[in-house]
Amino acid sequence: FGVIGYPVAHSMSPPIHNAGFAATSQNAIYLPMPIPPEYEHFKATVGCWLDDKSLDFSGASVTIPHKQNLLRFVAESGGTVEPLAQTIGAANTLVRRANGELFACNTDYSAALDSVCDALNTTRPQLAGRRVAVIGAGGAARAIVAGFAHCGATVVVYNRTRTKADNLAHQFNVPPAKVIGAPLEKLCDSCCEVVINCTPIGMHPHVDQTPMPNQSPLRPDTIVFDTIYNPVQTRLLTAAQQAGCVTIPGTEMFVRQGAAQFQLWTGQPAPLDLFRRVLQQYLE
Repeated sequence: FGVIGYPVAHSMSPPIHNAGFAATSQNAIYLPMPIPPEYEHFKATVGCWLDDKSLDFSGASVTIPHKQNLLRFVAESGGTVEPLAQTIGAANTLVRRANGELFACNTDYSAALDSVCDALNTTRPQLAGRRVAVIGAGGAARAIVAGFAHCGATVVVYNRTRTKADNLAHQFNVPPAKVIGAPLEKLCDSCCEVVINCTPIGMHPHVDQTPMPNQSPLRPDTIVFDTIYNPVQTRLLTAAQQAGCVTIPGTEMFVRQGAAQFQLWTGQPAPLDLFRRVLQQYLE
């Protein structure tokens, strides 16, 4: 197994997956595998790993800039692509099944859904009709909007550039979901139950920044989810906790997307608590 990207020298995935393999007695190892960004490099390199029977290559995490390349590679190889990953236009997980068939999926959106469901003490089907605010209109926002829309939630995409918010919303505004775009300054008028930051605002080293407009109050009954995991405690999460909100750090999404990959590869549930401890040690 490995994490494929360019570059991936500081990936947090190897420590958690290798700890998981050891804890569950898997005869496996997970390594960083940097590949240049062009599709030809991706195709040639992954193709070689698949052809080399001595490697017993069974799957990989795939990160920027290869998430689109993975979709193309699996499709050209006659494999299966998860429908929602195809709709999102990005996959982060490659699985080589026992019969040799390739499968590509996206565990980012599923990790976000599960993180929020756990905070709400609810299930994915019960997200239908829930009101969710997503800040940002980039790749992370796209996956999360797609996931909540697929569950029938009402999603408002807030972005500094209104046209980007509208364009993203238009792609996923399919009944029973309702997805609309709005300018970021209108977040102060939001009545959403869940607020999710999908921007890099507040990420190290700019830890004094927050994506929330100054006039946007946080209500105690709001769940605030920041997808940033460095730092773990962002300014947004600190303000939310001070307002009495339930908060979800980006580390929880990272752990859950990795746990979903682990189960796809091994057929066993991931040791979530172990993943959390190892990630915390790595970040420290």
